[in-house]
Amino acid sequence: MIKYLFFLSAFAIASLGFAQQNNPEQDKKEVQAVIEQLFKGMYQADTTMIRATFHPTARMQSVYTNRANKTILHTELNIDGFLKSIATPHAEVYDERIESYEIRVDDHMATAWTPYKFYVGKTFSHQGVNAFHLVRNEEGKWQITQITDTRRK
Repeated sequence: MIKYLFFLSAFAIASLGFAQQNNPEQDKKEVQAVIEQLFKGMYQADTTMIRATFHPTARMQSVYTNRANKTILHTELNIDGFLKSIATPHAEVYDERIESYEIRVDDHMATAWTPYKFYVGKTFSHQGVNAFHLVRNEEGKWQITQITDTRRK
């Protein structure tokens, strides 16, 4: 009888854990909404909107080939430099156009692969792929912890 009660209790506790897991399709929609908020903030030069998408320890990296044909990995250890560039007045809008989303979610972690084209105003600047890493924080909100992008003409 004690074994039966123990098994029943363990099963009930495990079931509660599974019942509290989020819906994977809803998680994907929420992750995509965070990424879309980031780019809407860039387009509108709204650093408050942008900052809300990032985890406090987030970093950004870009991978590109320089003129000497060497691969360069540039790291921005925090988003302050990025926000400063967005906040600096510029005549044309920054318009990053995402072509598609490939989003994967596991528990409190998500990744998104997003091919893009970047325009300054109406002028094409470069293209590549963004690789996003996100975490769900204590309040259940998705935040970007890392972006690594490629850049090519």
